[in-house]
Amino acid sequence: MTKMLRDKRAHRTFGDVFGHFSRADFSGWIAFRESSILGWLLFVALVTAITFLMTFSLSNIPEWITVGTIAQHDIRADRNYEIVDRDATDRFKEEALGTVLTVYDYDVEVGKRAVKQAVSAFDDMRGELASGEDPSKMKANFEKDLNIEISDDIWKELLPYNFSKQFEHALVVQMSSIMGKYVVKDIDSIQNERSKGITIRDAEGNERVLSAKEIVNIFSLDDMATRLRDGKLFAGKVPPVSSHLAALLIQPNVAFDLQATEQKKKDAIANVKNVVIKIEAGEIIVRAGTRYEPRHLILLEGIRQEKNKTFTPFKVAGIFLIVGLVILSTFYFAERFIRKFAPTKTDLYFMGLVLILILMILRLSIGMARALHDSMGID
Repeated sequence: MTKMLRDKRAHRTFGDVFGHFSRADFSGWIAFRESSILGWLLFVALVTAITFLMTFSLSNIPEWITVGTIAQHDIRADRNYEIVDRDATDRFKEEALGTVLTVYDYDVEVGKRAVKQAVSAFDDMRGELASGEDPSKMKANFEKDLNIEISDDIWKELLPYNFSKQFEHALVVQMSSIMGKYVVKDIDSIQNERSKGITIRDAEGNERVLSAKEIVNIFSLDDMATRLRDGKLFAGKVPPVSSHLAALLIQPNVAFDLQATEQKKKDAIANVKNVVIKIEAGEIIVRAGTRYEPRHLILLEGIRQEKNKTFTPFKVAGIFLIVGLVILSTFYFAERFIRKFAPTKTDLYFMGLVLILILMILRLSIGMARALHDSMGID
């Protein structure tokens, strides 16, 4: 009794019961067997066993299920679940993507820059004419200023007008008229959007939706250049050679914006909420004797995935640490505040074994209760 009280006053730890490590413990098998390492290993084994009994789950969901086969037994939900119906969610996402309109950028400054470039080139040509520049050099400088190539025939027709203000005005009128419209390089891609329309966005970010009927107001660059060269747009109002030159100078001012279109698609998908099927604990998912349907497969696969999520390494490690801390803290509390608590190694081994047996019986009884309920209707 005196020894026990003396030990109580010292507040024994696990190390006092099992002993402490030393190099001699590793000198041989007999020394290892008699050392305190065995007790600590059994403690780790106890915590591991309790962690396993707390985390493992016996599933009554068959591994292989095909639509149309017969369920051999009732399948119930062991707890509350919220199952995401991936197929239904994907269908809603596809519908949302179908409503997204392709984005095209409209840059009104393209036309202004082209006109300004043409006016500057004509000013330079009038200056070179006044200085008596060689016409062959003038052609090279003119092409360089406009960043185009001019055929010799068009150049010969252009020279008699002496790059006059009147000719420049006729050219500017044609360019401004054409590029004041929506002009795109590839009209085929827009024609494919006629069924739902497109979104036109200006440089300031303002957007305008063009319906299928309004898409006809978008013109192809090649088509407008051809109509200019054929003299179908300004026949009798401007010199024909100015139309040929305008056909070389007009540029597309509408372009497909891949980044903005993809962002709109991402936003549309993000706004689609998952289709969630809620299942209550104990709810029968499939009754014995019924055929598996696609809905059953969705629910059972969702339950299986939810179960797999619970067995993450971090969760198991966390439970292991909590179990170990609970056992150690319980031992510390009992040693400090319960006067008659003075277990030996054998006592600790016995208590650990009893604890494992209790947990095993508990887990087995839960399974047996479910089986009795399913077979006999006992609640």
